[in-house]
Amino acid sequence: MNLGLLLLRLVIGLGLAGHGAQKSFGWWSGSGWKGAVGMAQRSGFRPAPIFAALLVAGELLAGLGIAAGFLTPFAAVGAALTMAMAIRIAHWKWAFFAKGGGVENPLLYASAALSLVFTGPGGLSLDHAFHLKYSTAAVAVASIVLVVLTLGGWLSRERKPAPAPASAH
Repeated sequence: MNLGLLLLRLVIGLGLAGHGAQKSFGWWSGSGWKGAVGMAQRSGFRPAPIFAALLVAGELLAGLGIAAGFLTPFAAVGAALTMAMAIRIAHWKWAFFAKGGGVENPLLYASAALSLVFTGPGGLSLDHAFHLKYSTAAVAVASIVLVVLTLGGWLSRERKPAPAPASAH
């Protein structure tokens, strides 16, 4: 079981961290920080740099936490909420499969991350090495805070006015 959880954590965590590195540093043909801020701005988030930083943290830092098995339930919830936001903002309008830009990849990341909240990171993790135990209440409170921040981000998006109805001339 420990090897299975390690494999899950490494694939999911490093994959997410790689996406965050693309957005923050421009690695692996990524857009870099300017691109991340531009994406947040185009998506209607204001102030865009703060939301770009939250996006990068939700991918890069949460991904590294998941991979290392450090602060696992908090990293996993943060990653899942970041992916939920990505689904809603960028992928919802497309088909299910990733080739069409759909929800497949972020849904897989979110589901796998959330599974770690329920299983724990396993024995081959920093949480285990440091004897870190998490109370259900602490995880619940952190989850609620992250959900509120995510909803706040969604609600803070600038709303574009609906187009005026075409005239009947």
